Amino acid sequence: MRKFGTLGLALVLLAWSLATIAIDSISKPNLEIARRLEAGSKPDESYIYRVQAPDPRQAMVFCPRELVRSAVTIKLVKLQAIARAGAEPKLMEALAEVDAFVRKGLSCFPSDGNLWLRLAVVQLALNGPTVSVEKMLELSARAAPSEA
Repeated sequence: MRKFGTLGLALVLLAWSLATIAIDSISKPNLEIARRLEAGSKPDESYIYRVQAPDPRQAMVFCPRELVRSAVTIKLVKLQAIARAGAEPKLMEALAEVDAFVRKGLSCFPSDGNLWLRLAVVQLALNGPTVSVEKMLELSARAAPSEA
């Protein structure tokens, strides 16, 4: 009986290790790109369009915070590039896509002040100043008052 318990624990640890390796392999490239973008790197527009944020289904399977945050950063930089290009139909579509992605991220991390702040910015761009934008800003401030 004891052998089965040990074997079961070993299988759980093996599955956990494999999942961690899979998450790291998906996250690593996006984390590095997001870090550079957040540090103020100004890549040309062709680079921004070539960078692919993770598919929302990949990012939300295990909900790793780093993958979600880096994907949001990449999507927001692309959104800025679209806004600078002045493509109105593409801009509204991209805003809606980022809004949906950030909301999915918040379903994994409802107390992430950074995500609430980013959602507030996207909602402000979509709808202007509203009561819901104010509430999102309040949630951001309460959840992470000293986060950069």
